Amino acid sequence: MEPKNPDKIFDLAKEYDRLEQGAMAVSLYLKAADLTEDKLLQYKCMIGIGNCYWRQGNRTYTVEGAFQDAAALIPERPEAHYFLAGLCAERQLWKASYLHAKLARLFNVNDDIDVGYKGRKASAVQ
Repeated sequence: MEPKNPDKIFDLAKEYDRLEQGAMAVSLYLKAADLTEDKLLQYKCMIGIGNCYWRQGNRTYTVEGAFQDAAALIPERPEAHYFLAGLCAERQLWKASYLHAKLARLFNVNDDIDVGYKGRKASAVQ
């Protein structure tokens, strides 16, 4: 009902993402990021875009770019570094994976932004 409300667009993008409708989710994530001045919402959109493309497979550079955009936007948050570590490990780029894993563990945030990051406690158990 509010086509210019970035929060509602983001929520709709998350729903399409949950339904694994990646093309629509990416489109809505981009729209929400474009309409808002809120850096955290932009960050969550970039993470969402990266995860949509990662799920598709065979889009390594697009996924990497989305996560790097998120990390550049708010470098002190762990989520983008966590996903970059996983992507680098998948590509057997061990030094880059280690770097991003260390960065993800370095930053301690208390808020959960619901982008699929399991947090420090989950990684310590494994």
